[in-house]
Amino acid sequence: MEYELREISDLKYDYRYWKSCELFYLVCWMGYEGTDQEYSWLSALDLTHADEATDDFHQRYPNKPSPDFFGPEHDATVSRHLKARKRHKEA
Repeated sequence: MEYELREISDLKYDYRYWKSCELFYLVCWMGYEGTDQEYSWLSALDLTHADEATDDFHQRYPNKPSPDFFGPEHDATVSRHLKARKRHKEA
């Protein structure tokens, strides 16, 4: 069974996955309006069939990070974030 995607509503980075895929999209599903299943977070790797929806999302929100955000600057940011989180947990 294949589900029909209505739109992508948001994105987030999950820093637990910073070495692989940390980009997740908040997907709104067609036919599930008003239910607990209407929205779910999916990895960008799981949305390879939804190029049009991801393109539409990034056109609507050009200031949001895109999948090509990964790079040396990003790795440094993630590294600082993980170190700060570790210090916080140890305190």
